[in-house]
Amino acid sequence: MLKIRNWGFLQMKQSGVAMKRTLIIVAALATLIGTPALAADMALKAPPPPPPAPSWTGFYIGVHAGGGWNRGNLRADYLPFPTFGVNPTLATSTGSGALGGGQVGYNWQAGPNWVVGVEGDISKTGINSTLIVIPTAFATGLPIPA
Repeated sequence: MLKIRNWGFLQMKQSGVAMKRTLIIVAALATLIGTPALAADMALKAPPPPPPAPSWTGFYIGVHAGGGWNRGNLRADYLPFPTFGVNPTLATSTGSGALGGGQVGYNWQAGPNWVVGVEGDISKTGINSTLIVIPTAFATGLPIPA
């Protein structure tokens, strides 16, 4: 008996020989369509090369800047002779200012653990200081009359 079914896009005859032939055609089409999916995997990309090791070889130039200040007393308390508690401060110093300069040089990296170089630098400071000395008779620690 020959039956024909219509499933819209595909008509199949359901008899023994026709069904086997349809099954073979469908399997062949599936194999042809699915073949690209069964292709070999693409080769893996090689990992990127490591970054180059840092090198200290080369010329350089730079500047530096800063400041300084001081405030201090020279006290007779620290001297090896007695002051008898009179006028222990012998001198007072204060100061402040800026400094700056530059440097230039060349380094050569000799192997992984050694760097040899030459550098020249120059600096200038503008630190001004004031020193006030209090005259004292060292033997007695008493101020000297003016």
